[in-house]
Amino acid sequence: DAMEGTKLPPLRRRKTQFGELAEIAIDYVKAEYSRPADDVARVNVVKAWFKDRSADSITPAEIREKLKEAAAQKKWSASTANHHHNAISLCFRLGMEREKVKESPIHMKVRKQKENNNRVRFLSADEEKRLHEAIRSKPEWAEHEPELDLALHTGLRRRSMYIHLVWENVDLESRVAIIPITKNDDQVVVPLNDAAMRALAIFRARGDGRGRVVRNAAGKTLTVNAHWFIPAVRSVGITNFCWHD
Repeated sequence: DAMEGTKLPPLRRRKTQFGELAEIAIDYVKAEYSRPADDVARVNVVKAWFKDRSADSITPAEIREKLKEAAAQKKWSASTANHHHNAISLCFRLGMEREKVKESPIHMKVRKQKENNNRVRFLSADEEKRLHEAIRSKPEWAEHEPELDLALHTGLRRRSMYIHLVWENVDLESRVAIIPITKNDDQVVVPLNDAAMRALAIFRARGDGRGRVVRNAAGKTLTVNAHWFIPAVRSVGITNFCWHD
């Protein structure tokens, strides 16, 4: 055909499946995110919605409907729905960077839900008393009481307290602790009252005064607290209260 000058039809390019974009996104999240588990789970959720579809066949209306349907069935908050919106957006953004797809059907075409972050919730004196009593009542919870005290009296977010709070940034003489980087990429200087100082004294006795502050009775650093905090809160009937409150 070439010798005779016959014009050949253009080669048809293989269509990229959305499942392929999702796998690219999962690899990216695992490599780049400091806490990838939640975002990998979200990408897997949206992957299941469209995995057998070619990526360029997915329309904004379909994405909008899937998000709406999932939010209704699973009782997602606006924030949770928006996290899954971000997961889809990430898949297409990385797909465009790798020239797997030409455009994103979600960027600027599917609006996120409006989130209401104006939340005020704190423990009453009675709730705090009952929570402390509950934690002391079980040996497997009791060793975590200093964590509760430090959180209550500093307002530190979970990651700041468990990961970013290190002895090198704690000045016991001046009664301040420095968190070099927070969720918003800011540095925070935290004043330490008497209750916070007592909690720090317990943590100091559990370690060697170096590295991460928060440790269990065995001296091991901690990163999670749901296994004791949530059951303790529920055991005394405290409702609508989470760690970051």
